[in-house]
Amino acid sequence: MSKTIITMVDNRPPDHSFIRYSAAVAQHYAERHGYDFRYHIVPPLGADPLQGCMSVTGNPRHVAWAKLLAIFGLMKQGYERICYVDTDVMFTDVGRSIEHFVAKTPLSWGSGNGDVLFLNNKPYGCVDNNDMPCSGVILISVSEWSRSFLRSWYELDIPEHDLGHPWEQNALWEIFRNYPRGIGVLDTWMFRDDKGQWVRHVPHDQDRERRFVEDFRTHPGLSTGVRASNVSMLDTSEALQSMASMPRRLSLLDVALKSRALRRGLYMCSTLRSRGVVATVRKRLGLMRQTIVAQRDGSTAAQEKS
Repeated sequence: MSKTIITMVDNRPPDHSFIRYSAAVAQHYAERHGYDFRYHIVPPLGADPLQGCMSVTGNPRHVAWAKLLAIFGLMKQGYERICYVDTDVMFTDVGRSIEHFVAKTPLSWGSGNGDVLFLNNKPYGCVDNNDMPCSGVILISVSEWSRSFLRSWYELDIPEHDLGHPWEQNALWEIFRNYPRGIGVLDTWMFRDDKGQWVRHVPHDQDRERRFVEDFRTHPGLSTGVRASNVSMLDTSEALQSMASMPRRLSLLDVALKSRALRRGLYMCSTLRSRGVVATVRKRLGLMRQTIVAQRDGSTAAQEKS
């Protein structure tokens, strides 16, 4: 068994539509670098194939949330590093290892040594700063901290995003800034073509089938399809029970994040701090204080002379 694994999670099989190309290339990429590869299929909870797992409060969730349960399951299998990629992500530079990509890619937020790394979400939701993470690619160094973070992420109670887009990514956006030492956001283009990019994320409003066929042709001799030994069904109920049974000590932050009002307040404060607004305000307040002190001292000196 390798120390690193590439994984994909979807409710559709790996031979479905455009996925047959992205999954085949992901498997090829893993084998080229000596990584393991696993494709998880999420069975539906009921009649709706998009409902693939449950929240901790018992509400059905979109299948996108199941990636966190699959990752948690792999953490318990002895891997040291897990690379999760959405099925609408294609490896475009298969010659570059995960380690090389991380080492050579600039950081837009957080810590490059963090146990959980994301690629940024630009141009979506970034405006002037390219510091918002995208959960379409997740690089995890397995540790007690990353296990605890993954659990905190999954256990967030945001009912409107159990089934509402952008699902687990919205939850991530609400909490990630509270972990500047444990999380890093790498600054690289995924959602548009860029020279030398590592992966290409093709959103739903672009022609995935056409794009992935074009990229697939750059791998001569590679056939579509994922070996049956690399495909498994994800039991989300068992995975959730396993996550819930994990012993951990709740921190004050964990408790605070359970309150949406406190969570939003922490998000605003941490966003202002990370973007330098807090430092700027402190600097200006310091200058104002110096001015007031100088004016007071000048007034006192003038009174003494008179």
